[in-house]
Amino acid sequence: MSFARLIVIYLLLGLAVYGFVKRDRILALFAKDPAPEVLVVATRPSMEPATPALTRPPAPPTDAPDAPFDRRKTLEKARQAYWGEDSAAAIAGYEAILAQDPQDIDALGELGNLYYDQGAYDRAAPLFARVADLALEQGDRTLALSMIAILQQIDPASGKALQARFDARQ
Repeated sequence: MSFARLIVIYLLLGLAVYGFVKRDRILALFAKDPAPEVLVVATRPSMEPATPALTRPPAPPTDAPDAPFDRRKTLEKARQAYWGEDSAAAIAGYEAILAQDPQDIDALGELGNLYYDQGAYDRAAPLFARVADLALEQGDRTLALSMIAILQQIDPASGKALQARFDARQ
């Protein structure tokens, strides 16, 4: 294989990894923008000739109870808080996602990573175990094995039980 081919392969592999890591930001580039604000023409109720005035409709409240939950934005904010070392905001974001979908493998894993980084292995282990179980259900053996390896280090009993479940599925 020529040197140039190797360079091209490594560049493509690097782009693929970068694209995977930055997938939320890349997908946001292609997301449809919300509808632009509509200008409303209002007139004064009087007998004299009216001069139109341009006014903007009031913005909808951001904390409206019936506003739809936006998982992507919540996950992005949680990740930004995590990398900005705002653990409380990151935890709140991940827990908000898990309140909507307790099976969200991304939120489970990233919340586990946060606890792992803090040294709170007792809180990280059950999250990693859930990620591994979900990965096994979805047929993602690679993710399940990586979770087993981490669990065997931080919670050997859980790691051993998970390894047994993994072996039983083969």
